[in-house]
Amino acid sequence: MSEKDCLLYSIDKMEKILKEKAEKEIEDKKRALRESSNSLLSASADATLDTLDAHCDYGWLQTYTGRKVQPFNLKESDIDIIDIAHQLSCIARFLGATE
Repeated sequence: MSEKDCLLYSIDKMEKILKEKAEKEIEDKKRALRESSNSLLSASADATLDTLDAHCDYGWLQTYTGRKVQPFNLKESDIDIIDIAHQLSCIARFLGATE
């Protein structure tokens, strides 16, 4: 092997080692951050979701009977048999083989 080839091999090897070391350090820092803030994040996330549920209007649908319903925040009072029956009557059945 020539001197140039040896140098190129050494450089490639060093780059690989440095890259692996940097990736490992980044992963270690991420893991430490997750572990140290895990309880804080979960408590904060729960509080944020509760706030969003209470104050956000995710989007809503107007039902056949005229009620405003939030599909991602359904309540038992949002469900009406008339709305269900109307929606089921709009679904094509039997692949269009019947009239």
